[in-house]
Order: sequence, then C-alpha cells, then structure tokens
Amino acid sequence: MLYVLCAEVLAIEIRTNRNIVGYVFNKGNDQHKITLFADDKAVCVTTDNSVLELFNVLDRYEAATNSSINKGKTVGIWTGTFRGKDKKFAGIDWKDNPVVSLGVYTGNDRALCAQTGFNEATEKIKLKMSYCKTKYMSLKGRIKILNIFILSKLWYILDSHDIPTNDLKSLNQLIKNFIWNGIHQVNFESLHDRYEEGGIGLQDITTKH
Repeated sequence: MLYVLCAEVLAIEIRTNRNIVGYVFNKGNDQHKITLFADDKAVCVTTDNSVLELFNVLDRYEAATNSSINKGKTVGIWTGTFRGKDKKFAGIDWKDNPVVSLGVYTGNDRALCAQTGFNEATEKIKLKMSYCKTKYMSLKGRIKILNIFILSKLWYILDSHDIPTNDLKSLNQLIKNFIWNGIHQVNFESLHDRYEEGGIGLQDITTKH
C-alpha cells in the first residue's frame, strides 16, 4: 500500500506536468499519459522532449523515494510517424515491433499482437490442462479448474485484443476435450448456463470478449 501511494504521487506529477505531452483521444482535451498496475507502469507520450522530461521526473522520484526505474527492463516502442527512429534514446532500448507488458502485446500491428498473445496463452492453457488431466476430478471440479486457473489466462488479453476466430475454435475444442475426455455428452453452448438452467457454469470466452 505504501508503494502504491508513492507511485500515485509520481503519476500525478506526470499527468500534470505540462512538459510531458500525452496522447489525445478523438480530438478531445484530456491527454492519456500513464497507466499503472501494481508496480508496473506504461507511459504514453508524443514528443522527444516529453521522453526526456519524463526521465527527469523519474530521477527526482528516485532521489525522493529511493525507488529506481530499472532501465535494463524498460522498453520503448515507436508508433505512428515515429517508427524507424533511434534504437537507443534516453538510455533505453526502442523498438518498432511488438513489446509485451503484463502478458499483453502492444505494437503497430494489432493483428500480430493479438495472434502472438493468444498463441502464448493457448500453449500455457495446454500445459495446465495436461497436468490437470492426470488428476482425478469430478465434472464440477473440472469446471472450477477451468474458470479459476485455466481460462483466466485469457481474460486480461481479451481486455485489449479481439480473439481470432481460429483461436476461439481451437480453445473451445480444448475445453470440450478437457471436460468430456473426448466423449462430448451435451451441447457445448449449454455448459455456459447456470446450474438451475441445466448448465454447469462454464465461463464463456465469447461473453468475456
């Protein structure tokens, strides 16, 4: 909690600093500059001078709190008209291709970012399923495992990206096999209904989408 309180002071400074120019959505007045999640921070600025001012602010924050930014783990991405600029700027590496933050890929090619993210999530889901299949579980137990530990790997990505149709089909097939062990007993769509409606409460990827 103490860390979050200090981080919010940093965020306020970045949001209110006129020398840091953020991104304006739909020709509005508000600028998007920073997003925070726990100890992870993503900053969006639109000028070279904003990047330099940002690191000046971070240097002051480090001096005040003794909490330093790890530049070795910090990656910048050039978008729009900035693509192709310096690979090294303000002491950090910059890329044109997608970068990952909190498991979600961001970049200039949205389709590529989505495909890469869901491919990785699918491989993790397969690994989890292969481990769980070696354990005896009831039908309700399998549903709980799916809802809590397996399908949850998709939810954060779905906040940012649309799932490709082929990936959705493949994932639904994996889910069917995990539940029924290859012998499908009822219509798959009905599994998403509540117990009192004849279903088993399986989370629906398309609804989360």
